[in-house]
Amino acid sequence: MSTRSRLLLALSGFAAVALLSFALRGAEGAKPVVETPLLTRYGCDTCHAPGAPHHFRLRLAAGRSEDEVVARILHADRFDPTQKMPVYAGTIGEAKARELAAEVQAVGRAMQQQEP
Repeated sequence: MSTRSRLLLALSGFAAVALLSFALRGAEGAKPVVETPLLTRYGCDTCHAPGAPHHFRLRLAAGRSEDEVVARILHADRFDPTQKMPVYAGTIGEAKARELAAEVQAVGRAMQQQEP
């Protein structure tokens, strides 16, 4: 990956963290309801941050089992071969995928609670 690409990815990550933090603030408005460092680290925020095309899928993850969310993270192509989500099986291990799944599900639950 070129230096320019890494810089753009990092900047998009910072913007997405700001968006996720803004979208998931508690009623007091003081701090985010859900911290999302892994969503940013692995670039998930590119497609799943508020306003991004697949943000709604985080809400869907809240209703799935942890095992299913982990499987979708590690092998997205097995669930929908036409989707462009990367396959993380060779990038992160199952333990890290479980941590990421917990973040995804926490964001999804927070989104459900904020719905009218």
